[in-house]
Amino acid sequence: MAPLCGVHVKACVRKYGAVPIRTGYSKELAVRIMLGALARVASAHDMGIRPLLCHATDHYARAYCLLIRGQGKANDSVSELGYIAHCPSCHHREVIKGLTGHLGTKCPSCGSDMSLSGPLWTGKIFDEEFCRRVAGELPGAPWVSRRAKKLLKLIEDEAPGPPTYYALPRLCDDLGLRMPSIGELVETLRERGWWTSRTHFDPQGIRTEAPVEEVVKAIKDLAY
Repeated sequence: MAPLCGVHVKACVRKYGAVPIRTGYSKELAVRIMLGALARVASAHDMGIRPLLCHATDHYARAYCLLIRGQGKANDSVSELGYIAHCPSCHHREVIKGLTGHLGTKCPSCGSDMSLSGPLWTGKIFDEEFCRRVAGELPGAPWVSRRAKKLLKLIEDEAPGPPTYYALPRLCDDLGLRMPSIGELVETLRERGWWTSRTHFDPQGIRTEAPVEEVVKAIKDLAY
């Protein structure tokens, strides 16, 4: 995980052909870099990939994928490669699809220089139906540990969400905010019309469609 999470950048470039960055959501970037490397290798053999379920637990990342034969499927997978741009100042982030698209260097929110990670997988990392089916099998699987069941339930909840999540301790420290209750923040954003869930990647993280400005506003409102 260390190279994938940006601790050893050169090692990640050597092993996975991608540049990592250290952010609050580095564990998800690690999974996406790994999937991007898999997609490139598979496409060289005229195969596409379809991620079913991915997770980062303890000190490793794992991805369960379907490999689908065909040049068209390989092309479809390659089209899901791209970059994630991250602003270390305000935590704005953008998903940039494609390997040849325009890569902006300035944050559109605060004007700071943005960091770029990739090429990586920008598509879905969870198949919602597959995650539902796996969760549905758990009541009849007493050999599955409580920890694994909790992990799968969190993945099922976050599966429909957008790329990247907000690690609240990192966000609050960087922006000088008081850390709110995770549950209260999730409910507040949902009440304001934003799809939001917890994430298995971080017990103090949330996955939401809300932009960082709305997340910060909700945190400030909960502080008073």
